[in-house]
Amino acid sequence: MNHRIEKKLSKRIAQILPNEFKDAWVCDETGCLHVGGGLDYWGEGQDAHSVLASFASLCGGGYEWYGIFGFYPEGHAFEHYPYPDQKRKTGKRIIEVAQLIASSELSKATN
Repeated sequence: MNHRIEKKLSKRIAQILPNEFKDAWVCDETGCLHVGGGLDYWGEGQDAHSVLASFASLCGGGYEWYGIFGFYPEGHAFEHYPYPDQKRKTGKRIIEVAQLIASSELSKATN
C-alpha cells in the first residue's frame, strides 16, 4: 500500500479507536503512526507495526472478512461460504470496519 495512504488511514483509525491505539507513536522514518516497539522484560527490542497493520490483526487477520457478506449460490464449488468480492479492500472499507468495531465496543461498554 502507498505510504501516504497508509499514513492517513493509520491516523484515522487511531482517531476512531482511541482505546485500542492509545500508545501509538509517530515513526521518525515514515511519519506514520506505529504501535509496539520498545523493550520487553529481558531488554530485547520488540517489533513495531503501523496502526493499519495492527488493525488488520485486530480484525482476525483481515478486515476484508469482517462484517456481513453474501454467500456463494447453491451448486457453486464454495456453496455456503462468504462471497468476499462484494467488499473490496479499499480505504473506505477499512474506515467502515473501524467504525463498526468502535460502535460495537461502545455498545458493549454501555451494557
